[in-house]
Amino acid sequence: MGFETGTTAVEDGRGRWLGPALVAAAAFLLWKAARGVRDLAWAAFGLGMAAYWTGLWPA
Repeated sequence: MGFETGTTAVEDGRGRWLGPALVAAAAFLLWKAARGVRDLAWAAFGLGMAAYWTGLWPA
């Protein structure tokens, strides 16, 4: 129809950047998720300490 240009994405160079871009995006998302888990762990630790020191959490 109007979509056949005779070259594919890999042949004209666009596909060369797709793989590394996806790897970089995945690494960035894993980094953000790890930071979020670390922050949640510190929040849970702080809440646990508050519960312990106020007597809400029996030792």
